[in-house]
Amino acid sequence: MAVFGGDGTFLYAARMVAERGIPILGINSGRSGFLTEVKLEQMRTAFKGLLDGNYELESRMLLDVEVLKEERHFARYKALNDAVINKGTLARIIELE
Repeated sequence: MAVFGGDGTFLYAARMVAERGIPILGINSGRSGFLTEVKLEQMRTAFKGLLDGNYELESRMLLDVEVLKEERHFARYKALNDAVINKGTLARIIELE
């Protein structure tokens, strides 16, 4: 799968196809990209490399993130590489597993 955009677009696409194990090629059409390594002007060369079998797959960790509230599942997310925990207006003790 080819994804055109920046890292945010890449992360969104990763969540959409993660459980299917579909590899993603990130084409960076923005200013900077850590996950979308192929620049737009390198796109043709990258696609030719794919067709010729000249590529290397890089595995990434996919996290399952669950938010529990009063012992009930409040929300579930898939995250590529990392998840951010942001404190709200009130400080609370949390448990992480």
